[in-house]
Amino acid sequence: MYRKEPEVRTIRRAFLAVFSLVAVVGVAALVSGCTTARIPLTKIDVPVPNIPMPDFSFLTNPIFHRGSENLGNLDWGQAFAAMHQRIAVEYPFTEWRGVDWDALSSTAKEEISRAQKHDDTSAYYLAVRKYVYSIPDGNMRISPDKALRNAAIGGSYGLAISELEDGRVVAHMVLADAPAARAGMCWGAEIIEWKGRPIKEALADASVLWADIPPATAEGRRVWQRRLLVRAPIGEKARVTFKNEGEEKTLSSTLPAEDDHYQTLKDIPFDPETMSTLESPIQWRLLPGNFGYMRIFFEGPTWNTPYPALVFKKAIEGFVERSSKGMVLDLRGNGGGDDKLAAKFLGYFVEEPVLYRDAAFYAPESKTFAVQPEAHIMVEPATPFFSAPLVVLIDSDTVNAGEGLARVLQGRPNVKLVGISGTHGSFGAVGGDINLPQDITLSYPVGRSLDAQGAILVDSNAQGVGGIAPDVRVPLTLDLLRARFDSGKDILLNEALKVLAQIAP
Repeated sequence: MYRKEPEVRTIRRAFLAVFSLVAVVGVAALVSGCTTARIPLTKIDVPVPNIPMPDFSFLTNPIFHRGSENLGNLDWGQAFAAMHQRIAVEYPFTEWRGVDWDALSSTAKEEISRAQKHDDTSAYYLAVRKYVYSIPDGNMRISPDKALRNAAIGGSYGLAISELEDGRVVAHMVLADAPAARAGMCWGAEIIEWKGRPIKEALADASVLWADIPPATAEGRRVWQRRLLVRAPIGEKARVTFKNEGEEKTLSSTLPAEDDHYQTLKDIPFDPETMSTLESPIQWRLLPGNFGYMRIFFEGPTWNTPYPALVFKKAIEGFVERSSKGMVLDLRGNGGGDDKLAAKFLGYFVEEPVLYRDAAFYAPESKTFAVQPEAHIMVEPATPFFSAPLVVLIDSDTVNAGEGLARVLQGRPNVKLVGISGTHGSFGAVGGDINLPQDITLSYPVGRSLDAQGAILVDSNAQGVGGIAPDVRVPLTLDLLRARFDSGKDILLNEALKVLAQIAP
């Protein structure tokens, strides 16, 4: 078991299905005879067996995939200009999010021009990454550069911080024999100042350039500002003023950033579950009190779970056969995936057809965004129907199809969404891919998810408001944090079970 490296944590969950498929298809081909095909969103040609295989149609739907444009043979400036021209036209949330393409292009062009003049590949990558991260959309992606990331945030001051319900910023993690601990900081210490500034001011200005994916909501941005403020280049120093719990005296110390192998980013306080690459993205079990529990890491197949819809059905059947009094559906950290598969999952919770979403894409002929009938997705009832109470756990890392699940379930009878924060706020249809010089790959959404009236679903707006808000927002207190780290248990799951007990018969 492991916690994924933070830079690729969400991306890896979403695309693990694609690369696991290579292995599944390859093994099948050895025993069946085959032809070859290219997996969408990749440059990988794989054997296609002449035997029935799982339905991977979501990977080949032309509505979602605009094609991969290769600009790698152009010079840096020309490639960026061509990329920008395409994205600025096809990006589906320009007005909704208030994206100023001219301003973004102007800044990036200057930086790329300087980088090309000095043949500075690092500066070139950073210019493109800043461009991508200037758009508050979790479906904007750029291939990672581990060396640059490590140079920027590979150092840790030995602490991780949380913002409590009462406004205080405290250290929820203080690594042993690390800079903060050596300076006398204890677990639960209140952070007063950071680099000579009040902690709230420092947080507000913290960069999110090295977040896993671009934060879409103001709430999600704040999460990543807390995660990244306390990281820096190895060797950089920061002056911190703090007050240990139960003490009146404030202490100040200059901390050096040291290599902690990203420990403060790996241990997320209220998402302790991990998943190995050989495990199923759907994990389920029966909890004490005859409550069911199911965790979905992403909506897609893997090496050992080529048919995730069957695994989901088996879990529901197990809960129904045992007359479970209720169920916790855990979508924390859900990286998204196949919307059609998400709709299949939802079928066990509805008795009549429900709209999952419509979608509108850019139509070159009319130069407008038009609804495509092929992208219409309905939730069709499935058996057995799960009628018992349901609690859905969400967080700011729940994105894309994970948000689709939460959206349809919210407001249904005997269903409550529980979390400390809302979801990511990025529910657009993915499918745009561009290859740039220096082996940089950029991806972007190409479609708007819409309700029956044509209103945009879930995606955050220009004010950073969006995502799915929990019905029951768990207040983050020092006692809750202490219970999490003292016991090592999943405290948020315990809170979900409390809610479930209240609505269960």
